[in-house]
Amino acid sequence: MKRQVYIFFGILLIVLIISCKKSKKQKFDSNFLREIKVSSNGYISDISIDSNDNLWFSNLTNSVIGKVNGDIVISKKGKGPGELMYPLRINFFNNRLFILEANINRISLFDKTGKFLNSYSIDYNPYDITKVKNNYLLSYRSGLATKNNYIDLYKLDVKSDITENYLTVEKVPPQDEAILYRAIIERINNKIVIGLGNPQMKIMLYKKDENKIKKEKEITRENNYNYMRPKNNPTERKLDYLSAISDIATDKINKLIFVAESKGSTNYIKKSKFFPKISVYNTEGKYLGFIQDKRIKNSFKNSNGIKLACNAKKRKLYLLIMRKNAEIYVYEY
Repeated sequence: MKRQVYIFFGILLIVLIISCKKSKKQKFDSNFLREIKVSSNGYISDISIDSNDNLWFSNLTNSVIGKVNGDIVISKKGKGPGELMYPLRINFFNNRLFILEANINRISLFDKTGKFLNSYSIDYNPYDITKVKNNYLLSYRSGLATKNNYIDLYKLDVKSDITENYLTVEKVPPQDEAILYRAIIERINNKIVIGLGNPQMKIMLYKKDENKIKKEKEITRENNYNYMRPKNNPTERKLDYLSAISDIATDKINKLIFVAESKGSTNYIKKSKFFPKISVYNTEGKYLGFIQDKRIKNSFKNSNGIKLACNAKKRKLYLLIMRKNAEIYVYEY
């Protein structure tokens, strides 16, 4: 009898050791540094870092762009030149601030002091933009009305217009069209990273060669989502899905891709131990682990997701919890 007890506890000890090792491998090596509070009456939609390591934020509700240190740089609301209307995404490229304005199909350009430089009207409303080189911008064109989804290559002219080239990304079946509406696009070195939104988690790595884009790798998380029929309305269909992507940040120096998994069904959020989290990949698509702690999980309640910004020189990752009076968590890796 004693021998059986020893064998049982011996097996249990081995299982515990293996599971602990596996858990450690899952964690990406990072340290929490500090928490930054963003006092704002409006909804904070995005963050970005300039060349002087200043952290900026966009206030979607009040159409304000400012620095986290308290300086409000752009605050004129409207649709005219130098005014802003619902700034959804912000990105710094070569000390110039590119602002994607939701619902009015416009990209506005400012310098670091808030001086207006130019604005560009486009014929649709993209969800994200990233800089390629010189005066070229990439954006992701997608939505409910089309089966073809494109990366748009824009050439920014000195005039207030832009020329476009449409580069087909992929075709999707009709039932999956909705998930592409929240596509995230980023660029790292000569590669383009696209993360698809709910309810499917998919990361695609493309290599750009002149005006051609070729898919190199696709990372798809097993995602057994299905349709649920609520009891009070049997005809209504709702999606029950696992975690999906809300943002992507890239470290071009250390060749890392950070993916915020902060979207999911209510059932998944309740059950999941590691949610929300930041998954980390290298530029070849290899999974390196994840960043997650109680701060993120506790603050995530009553928010609308996570946005990321990366300071590659200082190896720091900034996590914005999207809501009023938002928190930004800073991690060193």
